[in-house]
Amino acid sequence: MPTLPQAECVWASETVAILFAGLWPRAHPGAAAAHVLAEEEFRSLKPDMQTQLEKAVAVLLSGLDTRSRLDPP
Repeated sequence: MPTLPQAECVWASETVAILFAGLWPRAHPGAAAAHVLAEEEFRSLKPDMQTQLEKAVAVLLSGLDTRSRLDPP
């Protein structure tokens, strides 16, 4: 995002890493949890990591871009 200051880009990168780390265990559960999540009534609890991360990053970057346009440094 060429319009964002470097500090905002660094913050965004760190935030994406935190989101990734938080989603990973839910998207890749241990054996016991995977067995439960395979049951029909619990399938919705296992996130599609790629979809969730793409949405989160899009919203994060869109918000930072909007904020930089409304309140330039």
